[in-house]
Amino acid sequence: MFNYSDWKGPSEFGDWSSNRSITAIRDNEEEILYYQDFDSWFDSLSEPTLLVVEATFENFEKQNRQLVIDRAKREGHVFRTIGTRCTNRVRRAGGEDKTDEVDVRVIRHRVKSGAHLHDPDYRVDKEYQERFDAAQAEIRNLRYMGKKELLAQNVIKRLPEIKLQPETRRVALTSKSSPNEYNEVRVAAVTIAAKYSRDIKEFERIAGLYENGYPSQIRADLMYHGWRNLRKWATIKFSDYRRELRWLYRQINAVLNGQELTPAVS
Repeated sequence: MFNYSDWKGPSEFGDWSSNRSITAIRDNEEEILYYQDFDSWFDSLSEPTLLVVEATFENFEKQNRQLVIDRAKREGHVFRTIGTRCTNRVRRAGGEDKTDEVDVRVIRHRVKSGAHLHDPDYRVDKEYQERFDAAQAEIRNLRYMGKKELLAQNVIKRLPEIKLQPETRRVALTSKSSPNEYNEVRVAAVTIAAKYSRDIKEFERIAGLYENGYPSQIRADLMYHGWRNLRKWATIKFSDYRRELRWLYRQINAVLNGQELTPAVS
């Protein structure tokens, strides 16, 4: 296990943005540094350096993520990641607003306080990785073309009526403003995840239905836009939400495979 306290070389801490820019800060300096991307950051380094970013860097493009990891290793840097959610908690506890400059200071503080640093260089089954990437690419393309809602509407026509479902299921699969209609964002995300899954276990993996699931567009739709908003007003537990998404997966999987759906109430 890598310990920050054992590292004797220079350290830099970065906050990656979805536009691929990096906001960084050095070990014992207060100047904020800005880089266009990871390559620009690496180009600025003159010696092996400990680089720490949040685990969600390049979270929608695993190929780009691996290129970053490989370059860091090739050039002798120690590249580590830190969990993302705790940054938000520490920032809020300090009464700070969210900015890249604040977050990168929080990341540095957490590392120096002994937060666990992870090695992001792990490999997964190539065949699964290809299907995972294809699922994320498809839902992003649907979103950019404005066709995600249309996909959901076509699938919803084939699903059991949500108004006839048990209360927990209705809450999990609808929204506060439309309690008698399936939530189209969740239906579209489950549909794409189901399309590329071989079984329900793999569906949960592609969808990221775990507290520490791998960040992706599908997970964002189900967890950030789904569960995060749902828990603001609903009383169901996260385990209930996951269970009902698995039910929805089975219904949609039947639609995709031309099978007979379960009865309206189940």
